[in-house]
Amino acid sequence: MQWGMIAMGLGFRKSIKIGKGVRLNVSKRGIGLSAGVKGFRIGTGPSGSRMRATVPGTGVYYEKRLGAKTTSKNNSSHVVNQTNTNLNLSNEVPNYEKRVETISNMHKMPVNRIDWIQLSNTSPPFPENAIGPNEEQVLGKLKKFKPSMMDKLFSRVEARKEIIHEERLDAVKVDTELFNDWQSSTQLAKKVLKKERQALMDALVKFPPYQYHLALGSRVSAYTTTDNNVINIEFNINSNVVIPDEIKTLTKTGKVSTRKMGVTRFNELLNLYVTGGAIAIAKETFATLPVSTVNVHCIDAIINPSTGIKENNVLLSVVFDKKQLDIIIYDHINPEETIKLFRHNMNFLKTKGFQSVERIEGD
Repeated sequence: MQWGMIAMGLGFRKSIKIGKGVRLNVSKRGIGLSAGVKGFRIGTGPSGSRMRATVPGTGVYYEKRLGAKTTSKNNSSHVVNQTNTNLNLSNEVPNYEKRVETISNMHKMPVNRIDWIQLSNTSPPFPENAIGPNEEQVLGKLKKFKPSMMDKLFSRVEARKEIIHEERLDAVKVDTELFNDWQSSTQLAKKVLKKERQALMDALVKFPPYQYHLALGSRVSAYTTTDNNVINIEFNINSNVVIPDEIKTLTKTGKVSTRKMGVTRFNELLNLYVTGGAIAIAKETFATLPVSTVNVHCIDAIINPSTGIKENNVLLSVVFDKKQLDIIIYDHINPEETIKLFRHNMNFLKTKGFQSVERIEGD
């Protein structure tokens, strides 16, 4: 280890040898590395790269910077920022295209069917009041525990056992939650099969459908009727958030081109989302609940021609029958035409969009 003092721009450094000809240099500015022979070294550190020639035994040296780190850092930062900007721009068009594709194909989205009969007959994860699988695993670990020589030497045998005992307590909590979840699920399944109103609503909370709609920015709410075989769904479109009002494309140079979406194209997308979205909601509701009828009421803010103020109005109200919906091949349909197979209220014009209609009241 050597210490040095320099003249002509006095400074202070501490140098530690870490290999043949290689030193770790510590100063108030930071840490760096240097390599070379006595009297001549090249190093890099917080101030950048430099060459240093010293006069042995005096601590005096001549130093020359080999590169300006500040400039390099700024240039590097500029490149990174530029790359990130281009990355964001390159994602802008694919994200737009993906959104339009999702809006146009809501009726094709897959659904997860809940088998309530199977769920009601599911066996418990372990017998009630018995040791659960997680606790059993920890007990096996405790049984196999053998203290090492170091454990005995440093008197940490009991401490090691205590850690395993804490793991057992955590395992008991996990097993309890596992059993309680099985119990609540099977009890809910039995109530759903009886079509108890609260159980039907609880099922939509436990196994939440409509995730594609919610992800796009719409809101969906459900409520029961006096007939336990009928579910009413309010589908709040929120079109000013969901439907894009601009078209995005990439130019030949890789830049994003944005232009205003025409009224006809906007209304076309809105029509696909309202009709296809209503069909998707009915599909998901039937897949989640054992009911025979789903009434979907599509709501959105549209301008009242008499006041010029946007008000929430019903754009589409449709009564879906499960048997009829189940026979449809969704990959080959026009959602607007499919809606016409069911009892519905809808008034749509390509140039004017949706007009307010009456809600079809559920039973």
